[in-house]
Amino acid sequence: MLFVSVVLPLNRIDDFTLPAVQSVLDSKDVELELIIVADRLPLDETLELVKKANDDRIVVVVSDGKGIVPALNKGIQAARSDFIARMDGDDICHPERLARQVNYLARHKEVLVVGCNVDFICQHGRRLGSSRFPGRVARSALFKPFSSPVAHPAAMIRSSVFRHGVSYRELFAGFQAEDFDLWYQVLNLGAIHNLTGRYLQYRVHPGQVSTLKARQVALSTVAVVLLDLYKPHGQGRGDHVHESAGALFARLLAPLQMDSLPLVRRLRVNLYFGYLGALELLQVIRAKLVPRTPFIVADPISSELARKSAVIWSLILIGPVALIHLHHVLRLTLRANRQCSECTINSADLH
Repeated sequence: MLFVSVVLPLNRIDDFTLPAVQSVLDSKDVELELIIVADRLPLDETLELVKKANDDRIVVVVSDGKGIVPALNKGIQAARSDFIARMDGDDICHPERLARQVNYLARHKEVLVVGCNVDFICQHGRRLGSSRFPGRVARSALFKPFSSPVAHPAAMIRSSVFRHGVSYRELFAGFQAEDFDLWYQVLNLGAIHNLTGRYLQYRVHPGQVSTLKARQVALSTVAVVLLDLYKPHGQGRGDHVHESAGALFARLLAPLQMDSLPLVRRLRVNLYFGYLGALELLQVIRAKLVPRTPFIVADPISSELARKSAVIWSLILIGPVALIHLHHVLRLTLRANRQCSECTINSADLH
């Protein structure tokens, strides 16, 4: 059997944590080590969790408490396997997930990352819906600022990727986009695939980061792409780690910076902000027609920049964007209708 390292960062322990840990330990047909990275978590609480799990395959690593990116990099450094699987402390790993992913990577040498589809569940375990990630992730999939082509906690990554200069980068931690940035880097080296099966239960609840900072997560994907576009001009370095989203976009869209870009890159910048501007226009229309219907709202800085630098593109793109997000909103509505009576989460956060 192939050996897998599972990296699970924790900054709190709650009712979801032990079931998440146990689901990994119950994996079938694979040898594994479960690396729990304690980030801003008292060591005694972590050791108590390990005691309850009672499994010698658990390894505890203590991070410096500076957030998810250092915690993930610390866990990766501690991993002993050629295959590193991600996991979060509030999800449930399917018993066959790890074996199916590691065998897929063993058979497909050109694939560097393999993900899978997921079932969304509420905080009480009721199924809300499922994902449809692309089987083969094209670079064009990164055009959509409001969706990632891979479910981060359901991904398995070759450890060799991290020896080729790829890493979780601090610059994107503040935008909650460290995973989107990682996929962007990986696609420069090789392929990313997703299994069609649903091998993770992704829990959606009010306390998770993607719920609390949904707008930041959405806008952050644009920051990843923009910084990549500016990289040849010295703007892609991670030397502005603590820069706010507003300051970053203002700097990147300054006239002198824009003028330094080749025409094709300038066009891509306008397309990305046109996409966001089209979403803003749709939000205004929806607010007038159906005030209570949930919809993803872009950060105010994005709408302001869209009006200034990409109004025309926003109008051009509003048709295609409307079709994409009509499908998205319908799926959100279906999930919302399946929530259990105890759930209080707003279905607009289920992206």
